[in-house]
Amino acid sequence: MIKINIIPQDKKREITLNKKIKIYLKFLNILVINFIIYAFIFLTVRIIMQKYYSDTKSQTLIFNKDTEDYTQGAKEINNQIEYIENIQKDFVNWSDFFIFLSTIKPKGIIYKQIKVSKNENLALISGIAETRDNLLNLKKIIEESDILSEAELPFSVLLEKSDINFEIKATINSYEF
Repeated sequence: MIKINIIPQDKKREITLNKKIKIYLKFLNILVINFIIYAFIFLTVRIIMQKYYSDTKSQTLIFNKDTEDYTQGAKEINNQIEYIENIQKDFVNWSDFFIFLSTIKPKGIIYKQIKVSKNENLALISGIAETRDNLLNLKKIIEESDILSEAELPFSVLLEKSDINFEIKATINSYEF
């Protein structure tokens, strides 16, 4: 069978042009459909990401608020601890000092009065000593101790032999009793 193409040349061009246009239109349709699909996917992802971002942001704000509450509470506790430490650093356990004085007291000494001044680091101990030796022994013990030093006795007191009313002035070296 023989095929005869009797279509005029202009018509042939028009037919091939129409075929090419149809191919381009199909390609363009596929391209537009793909563009629409990708646009839909991207828009969907964007909406999901925005929702996730807003959820994360709100959770972060809640977390930050909770953290601020804890931080504020910790600051208040630290301020209270600092206030207590300031009070404690000036605290002296005077009962331990008086126990110390009672443990170093030799026989024959009776304390009548004990005055202490932390500002001047001074202790005034007055009392009665049975003998001069007892009083000198007390003075020696005070000067050799780590807590007190520089025990001063009036010279007139040392002239008496017995039943001596005394007043010893001593410097406080340490408050670690």
